[in-house]
This record gives sequence, structure tokens and C-alpha cells, in this order.
Amino acid sequence: MAERGQWQGIARILRFAKRHWLLIAMTLGATAAATAGDAAYLALMLPFVNAARKVWHGEGPVAQSGLAVGQLKTIGLYALALAPVMGAAFFLRDYLQGRVTWRLVVDLRNAICRALMPQSLSYFEDRRSGDLMSRITNDVGRAQGVFSQLFGGIPEGLSYLVMGVTVAALTNWKLLIVSAVAVPLVVLPIGYLSRRIRRFGRQGLEKLADLTDLMSQMFSGIRVIKAFKMEDAETQEFENVNRRYMGKMMKMVAAQGLSVGTIEFVGRGFLALGIIVGAWYLARKGPTVDLAAELGPLAVFIGGNYFAFVGVRKFIKGYSQLQESIPATDRILELIEQEPSLRDAPDAVALPRVERGIAFDRVSFGYDDETVLRDVSFQLRKGATVAVVGRSGAGKSTLVALIARFYDVGSGSVTIDGVDVRRITRESLLDRLAIVTQQTFLFNRSIADNIRYGRRDATQAEVEQAARAANIHDFIVSQPEGYDALCGEYGAKLSGGQRQRIAIARAILKNADILILDEAMAGLDAESESLVREALANLMRARTTLVITHDLLTIQNADRILVLRDGRLVGQGTHAELIAQGGEYRTLYAFEFGGSPPDGK
Repeated sequence: MAERGQWQGIARILRFAKRHWLLIAMTLGATAAATAGDAAYLALMLPFVNAARKVWHGEGPVAQSGLAVGQLKTIGLYALALAPVMGAAFFLRDYLQGRVTWRLVVDLRNAICRALMPQSLSYFEDRRSGDLMSRITNDVGRAQGVFSQLFGGIPEGLSYLVMGVTVAALTNWKLLIVSAVAVPLVVLPIGYLSRRIRRFGRQGLEKLADLTDLMSQMFSGIRVIKAFKMEDAETQEFENVNRRYMGKMMKMVAAQGLSVGTIEFVGRGFLALGIIVGAWYLARKGPTVDLAAELGPLAVFIGGNYFAFVGVRKFIKGYSQLQESIPATDRILELIEQEPSLRDAPDAVALPRVERGIAFDRVSFGYDDETVLRDVSFQLRKGATVAVVGRSGAGKSTLVALIARFYDVGSGSVTIDGVDVRRITRESLLDRLAIVTQQTFLFNRSIADNIRYGRRDATQAEVEQAARAANIHDFIVSQPEGYDALCGEYGAKLSGGQRQRIAIARAILKNADILILDEAMAGLDAESESLVREALANLMRARTTLVITHDLLTIQNADRILVLRDGRLVGQGTHAELIAQGGEYRTLYAFEFGGSPPDGK
């Protein structure tokens, strides 16, 4: 019934779940116990029918008060004694099924987070955030169906099937063989329909990921949407994607409906066939048949057939839902099993502090087929400040990203204190770095939590000291909630300058050896720029600093300036030296302050 790929998907799920083998074993045991209780009730049918026949055909009150009535009472007491046992068994079955399902769902979400966080920046840049969010939310919700069926519905159906077949076989194995002709009528169509359910299920999840990605972009870009009056266009696009999602889901629903219809048709026919075969069996014995003696076994046989039908129905329903949900677990496990492209080398060493500085030696790097940096070499000594300038797309942000090892170089090497960053443990490398960018990101948490983000163990006094150095303390204490005030999503409750100064306070508190500033003053008004400039001066003091900037004062005060053009280092020196040399830096200087590039330069 299952294709090779389906079995592989189930095997991957079982490997993921094996850490909870004891809980799963208890769940399966409770399921078997609940089914055995139903079998016990079915087994009581035979003595009940025999005793009832004796009472029914007895002679007057003497017969009614005889042995048969006593047998009926005993059977009733047995059934009554089973009731609390059955109640407990069914409670344990449902509770344990729910527990193992939710335990695995929680484990799945935790595993996704643990797998995604170590991935490189390129991993996230090559993927849609909406698709990742859809896998974490929508796909995990579907995966819950896999666990509930794999450790609930399907074992329950199999236990009822085994119990029903066993009872029917013990009663009359010959009739069971005749009844078995219905099996191919179930297996063949359900196998075909299950493959369709699985295929449409995956396609539906992909469309749902498109829908989630579209929603994410709509909410993130709501200002642009409103500014260009695109609400109707975006709504129409959303409806179109939603309609395509519904189309895929309806194909899956149709396959599920055919699956249920098939099992009901075959199952009801299976019961009818059992009755017909039973009647044929009685008629075959002729007029000498003892109908009263044969009625009990026949009733038990038909009851066994019914339980087998219930088992098959539960199994097929569970299997169909499993096929619908397995694509979700496949998509999730693809994330979990993805190995990070950047890992510590086996001989990686820790970087306790920066003693000498940073060096680039003939570094080249590219994204896919596009080369961004070509043969770049320079040195940055400890405590010095280097400004990196160049036109848009020259490779400035990429250059500083290589120091943090957000990417690995294509050729050449980046070293700190003579050690290639690829041989430094990433944890210790990032401990030595503090980064402030133009696109400041703040979490929707308190201001104190955002400042403390680089050092979670920092005291409140240390947080306030960093805030004072970043010129943001006075603003914070002016708020009703002070340092406990929430920043809002992406820092939406704060101005650009306030967000930037909180980010600087965060970097100050981290107290790292190397500081990277990527357009940290871009887009600020005059007042904010003055406050941020003073905060940055406090931050840069006695640190090895690499600055990407268009701010003239910062450039002029740098110990050295690196000039990039089309990924190549075309000049380096002080401001005065580069102005005297002319070329690219002088052109940038002229454009930056509204002049025209000198002729021939």
C-alpha cells in the first residue's frame, strides 16, 4: 500500500520519536488493553446467547429460576466488573496518545529552532522567510496528525482488526477464509488513493507556504502598500493564492472522501457477506441443524467480522490522514537534517582576546556566480580605526561580514592575530565582536532586555552605565516604565536615533575587542546624529574598529581609509594622502559633498 518514499518518511518519523520509546510502548500497551476489553465483551456473547436460549425455551418458572438464569447473572456480573477496567483502559489510551503526540510536537519545534539557529546567513538569504514560518507553524500543526495516527489511530485499528480476525477464526476459520475475498477490494483502491492524498497534501503545503510568505510581506510592507494605495491589488493577489491553495486541498479532500467511501462500501458489503455465508453454512447442514446450538457461534463470528471491519475502517482512516500529513513531516525533517554550511574546524581554537589585529590576505569572495571581492589585502592593527568607503555594491558590507565569518572566503584568508578565522571557534570569535548597523533590530521586549542582549548576565547598574555612555539614559528614565518599557515590534515605538543609541548601548555593554560599524549614522536627523556621534566616540575608544560610512568627519578621523571599487581595493591611506593621490577616493569625496569630480581624476 505504501511506496518506498512513504516507508522512508515513516522510518524518519520513527527515528525521531525513538527517544520516547517507553512512553510509546505504554501508549501501545494501553491501546491493546482497551481493545482486549472489547474482545472480552465480545467473548461473553457466546455464553450469553447459550444461556438466554435455555431461559427462552425453558418450561415455566422452574426453568427461569434454574441454572440458565444463574449463568445470565454471572455473565452480567462479569460485564459489570469489566466496566471500570474498560473505563481506565480507555482513559489511559487517550491520555497517553495525547501525551506522546504533544511531546513529539514540542520536540519537533525545539529541533527546528536548534537546527535553524546555527545556519549561515546565506541559508536564510536563499530562502523565503514565509516558507520557513509556514514549516514551523502550519507544517508542525499537520505533523501532529502524523503522531496521533502513527501512535494512536493506526495501532488502534490494527488491534481491532487482529482481535476481530482472531475471534472469527476461533469461531469458524472456514467462514473467515471465504470472507477474506473482500481484502483485495480494500487494499488496491486505498493504495492508489493514498498516493494521491500524499501528493496533493505536499502541493497544498507548498501553496500554504506561498500564502504565509505573502502575508508576511504584506504586514512588513504595510507602509509601502498604503503609500501607493495598493490595498486592493494586494488583497486580490492574496485571494488568488488562497484560491490555488483551496484547489489543491479540494483534490486531497476528494481523494480522502473516495477512501472513506470505499472502505464503507466494502466494509458493509463484508458484513453482509458474513451473514450470507453464515446462512449458507447453516443451510448446508440441512434440516438436521440445531439452530439454537449454532446461533451463538454464528453471532460471535459476525461480531468478530464487525470488529475486523471497525479495525479496517480505523486503520484506513488513520492511514489516509497519515498520507496527508507525512509531507509536512518530510518538509520539517528537511530543515532539521540540514547540516550548517559553516562549522568549527576539528582543530579550531578559542580566541580569548585580540592582541595584534586583523589581516586580509588576497581575499576573494562571491555569491553564487557573482564575484563581490577580488584579491583584497590589508591589515588593521589592534586599537586602530579603519574606514571603508566605496560606491554602492563595491563590497563594503561583504568585507566586514567575512571578519565575523558570516560567510567563508572563496580564496585567500582572513586572520586575527595570525589565526585564520576558519580555525577559530565561532562562539569565541563572535564574543570578540560587536556590530552596529544602519538597520537596527530591536526585539519586542523591554529596553533593558535589548541592551542586555549581548551580555545576559549584566547587572542593572551595568545596563544603565552603558545607556549613559550611549546618550540614551535620560530618554529611558523619562518613560513611565523606564527600562522596563517595551520597544515594540522592530523597535516601532522608538525613533531611528533612539533605536540606534540603544544598539550602541548594547555594543558598549558587550565590551568586545573588535567593533564593526556599518552605516551606523545613516538617515539620522541633525540632533540624533550629534547624540549618536558622541555615543559612537565612547564606543570606539580603545577598540579595533572597522567603519563603513559616508560621514566625512568619521572618515577624516580614521587612522586609515580603504577605498573599494567593484570589489577591488583601489586605494588605502589617510584622508590627506588619498586626496593628494586623486583617483576614486577624490571622486567619492567630491560627490559626497555636492561637488563635481575633478577633470581627469
